[in-house]
Amino acid sequence: MTRITHDPAARTAAPQARFTLNAPAEAAHVSNFLRSVFLGLMLLGFLFYPFDLWVLGHWLDSWQSRIPFLVALPSALLTVLFLFFPRSAPVRTLFVVFSVLNMVTGLAGATFHLVFNFEGDVSWTAQGLKDAFEGTRPVLAAAAFAHIGFTGLLCSLLPALDPAGLSAADSAHPLSDLDTQK
Repeated sequence: MTRITHDPAARTAAPQARFTLNAPAEAAHVSNFLRSVFLGLMLLGFLFYPFDLWVLGHWLDSWQSRIPFLVALPSALLTVLFLFFPRSAPVRTLFVVFSVLNMVTGLAGATFHLVFNFEGDVSWTAQGLKDAFEGTRPVLAAAAFAHIGFTGLLCSLLPALDPAGLSAADSAHPLSDLDTQK
């Protein structure tokens, strides 16, 4: 929703600039709210995903089974830091690096689960892929890890806007300069 504010100084100055719209400030609030919502959802994912893996017994003797734990816990910390300090260059850089790492981990895990579910007989037919997706290892669970990383990348691309730092020139809407004279 765009606020229209009355500018009393515009009465004496020029009849064409009577109202200004605070659209950029409102967009900054919406942008920051959406970033906070998505980062909150990511944080829940990073906290509950390792818990889910622990409950399911994913902590096996192989070092590969520990990778999701080792990636999710620092990612949760970086998500909190990025939530509160989105303009910090080191925090943003680490957040982007771990978002990419989450995507790679999720895609590698989904591929590993898919190949494991083929049970030695790799069949790239539609029925073979369907059977592999329905196998004992959950393919889409690992792909969800990649989805969390992708969401992090999208959040890092959304600019961190400061509504209080917008100048009057930034807040003026182009339509407020229309000539209202007869």
